[in-house]
Amino acid sequence: MLVVLLVMAPPSQELEPPINPERFNSRFDDLLARSVAACASRGHEVVPYRELEIIWLRSLWRNEIPGREAEEVARKTAMGNPIDLLNGTRDDAYAHTHALMYYTDFGNWQKPLPRPTEEFLGESEAVLARALVIEDYDLAAEALMAWPLTSSSWSSAAAFGFRVLTSLEEKVGFLPAGRLASKRLTEMAGDEKTKHALASSYHTAYVMGMLCALCLKPGMAPPFEIVGPLFSSELIDGLHALIRKTGAHWEQAFESLSLNEQTALAPFLLDVAIIQSNGRGEFAQLASLLEIAVQNGMADTTLCAQSAELLSRVASFAGWDT
Repeated sequence: MLVVLLVMAPPSQELEPPINPERFNSRFDDLLARSVAACASRGHEVVPYRELEIIWLRSLWRNEIPGREAEEVARKTAMGNPIDLLNGTRDDAYAHTHALMYYTDFGNWQKPLPRPTEEFLGESEAVLARALVIEDYDLAAEALMAWPLTSSSWSSAAAFGFRVLTSLEEKVGFLPAGRLASKRLTEMAGDEKTKHALASSYHTAYVMGMLCALCLKPGMAPPFEIVGPLFSSELIDGLHALIRKTGAHWEQAFESLSLNEQTALAPFLLDVAIIQSNGRGEFAQLASLLEIAVQNGMADTTLCAQSAELLSRVASFAGWDT
């Protein structure tokens, strides 16, 4: 940059000396300190995961690992409380993915979560399933970060989710934001494609890069094969038949799997079927899916628990006198 300035400057013009980094950092630290000390510094109310983000940023500034304050706030976030996996908003899913990023300093701090990690990851699987169904690949990539962020072994659903994203990235050239962006990009070329990609999918590609960087942590590379408890092919066929096909990329990726890989994905198919049934208000099918989950040892999840609670509320409402 300095070379460019020297070339552009007229011969008679004297250039200002470059900024002294140490002096700039000291002055910037002083500015931050004054801002933090201001009487209104805590005057803007924030939701818990954003409060956690502030604690995280402060810890980076002070070069320290946050202690009890972060742990207390973490209990109020999605790390301490399940989000609504059936009817929650995208902001709820965003809170689920981002709280973990800030609490772990993107995997650099190995801190115990406010509740069992397996429980939280089970909810990450449901967030992932919903993101793949609606083709929100930005959210899908963020949900997948939960495994390397917690240094946990990849579940079959998580391994499949990573397979879906990487196969789509191979097809398009980078991870697009969603189906519309993906379709349009395959029809474009040259500068037009580049401009549309930057406008529609820059953040998704950025998040995918972060996910891949996290996968470079020792022992955190996703498995080449999707493994897990194997369920019967009859169960897989039955669940697959109950899922309405929309042309989402995960459907193509599933069809390309070996039979053993498919039979390891019964929990993922169950999540998809539950999410779709709820979205269409098909409560009788939702009840049937819960029966299937119980019969096949897949009912011990937050998504199944929330589905049972929903059916209970629906049944209670149906019994009201009109």
